[in-house]
Amino acid sequence: AAEYLDDNFNINLNNDEEYLHFIEYYNSPFSHRHYTNISRLDKSELVLVRYQRLQEMKMWKIIREILIYLCFLCVLNIFVYSNTNSNGFDQTNHLRKFLLNSRQINQDYTKISTINEYWNWLEDSFVSNIHAQQWYNGDIPRNLNGFINDKTNRMIGWAIIRQLRIKSHPCQTKQNLFSICEDDYSFSNEEKHSFEPGWINQTTQVYSSSIQQAFKYQDGNQLDSYVYLGKFGRYSAGGYVYEFRGRLIDLQRIKS
Repeated sequence: AAEYLDDNFNINLNNDEEYLHFIEYYNSPFSHRHYTNISRLDKSELVLVRYQRLQEMKMWKIIREILIYLCFLCVLNIFVYSNTNSNGFDQTNHLRKFLLNSRQINQDYTKISTINEYWNWLEDSFVSNIHAQQWYNGDIPRNLNGFINDKTNRMIGWAIIRQLRIKSHPCQTKQNLFSICEDDYSFSNEEKHSFEPGWINQTTQVYSSSIQQAFKYQDGNQLDSYVYLGKFGRYSAGGYVYEFRGRLIDLQRIKS
């Protein structure tokens, strides 16, 4: 090959290439591989490169953990929601409409704006609906003990009503328009004292044990309840609780 190439003809080979033919001329451009000078990193550059590599390794580790956690959540959701009945929404919607009685304008809980309207709904609608009443033809509801008035759903245990109260204090107004003032509800402003029936400190009248217990404050541990997140705020787990137990005629005398 040397006889067809001029000595001044220079061919540069890459680092991973090598000319395999024997050239008799020592100074031939094909006799030796062409090497490129590579500058070595100094100490500061080496520290920077190591730091960047460590950061890159940490980043990929975090990404890998996030992907594993997302996969875990996906599998968990599949197991949880695969056993959920699709009729759950319809059941909840039915009970909400049935107990709140949104079908009747004069006893719709969502439209209550006065105390008298509340008691009207509680005594004439709610208390009646948590017990199975007579059929449409007047027959007694046999074998329906524990069922609510839709004759389909059975209540486990009994219904309760829980009240949260706020502390009252004398008003500090110049014209004394109001004698008692009450602030908005908050955890720090919640009333936790126990009272006698009628929200007084002492009474000489005799009441049933369920009525007296309803005016005793109970915390979340006693009620085995949790903080409730409502539409207008968060409410504590404690409160004053009345249990709707006993005969219907007794329950309808709550107000008195």
